[in-house]
Amino acid sequence: KYMSLTFVALALAVASSGQQRGSLSDHNLRGNAKVIVTPAASPANIDDLVRMSRTIVCGTVTSDSSNRVFGRGLARRPMVITEVRVAVDRVIKGEVRGKAGHLLLSQVGGRSEDGDVEAVNDTLLSEGESYVLFLLDDEGQSDRPNVSNLPRYSVVGVWSGKVRIADQRIKFLPSVHPELRKLNGMSLDEFLVAVQAASGTPPVSTERLPIHPGGDRRK
Repeated sequence: KYMSLTFVALALAVASSGQQRGSLSDHNLRGNAKVIVTPAASPANIDDLVRMSRTIVCGTVTSDSSNRVFGRGLARRPMVITEVRVAVDRVIKGEVRGKAGHLLLSQVGGRSEDGDVEAVNDTLLSEGESYVLFLLDDEGQSDRPNVSNLPRYSVVGVWSGKVRIADQRIKFLPSVHPELRKLNGMSLDEFLVAVQAASGTPPVSTERLPIHPGGDRRK
């Protein structure tokens, strides 16, 4: 069972990201809990999603780790952040900083020494799964050390920018806008064409980038 108290995200709006960062209450968390994370702005369609994204990639999650951390100011309260390492297959928009062909993606929720924290309406990315990710730069938004030296990103609209790839078809999380849910089941190639049309970029190659042959499965 989850704790009877639901921890509500504080309004730490990040103007450039179009989303809010959730934090938990001052209570000393023990056991499992839920946290409500409310986007300051949610994309209503593919055009919004592309416009709000600094970087768009296809990639595969190769590892994950969770940390209990503290925010700034009013948000100097404990919260659990999970960072996943993503091996990039294709860059659809923007660029991935650095030359490693990998990035770090920060998400609210995860497992700590005191129990599990679940972000309501959101689902953490799963190791071994592939996604189309609509991203924002996350450097400078956190006091967490980045010992990996990989570029750190967050997801547009908290959950809107996580698009799972299964059998070469795409699936948004249930909590996204209904117009985005209508795209569920679209083939990956058709979806990428729609993304390119919205971004005005040249057609993306369907070839995998030669930057992580076979993926890096090391943790």
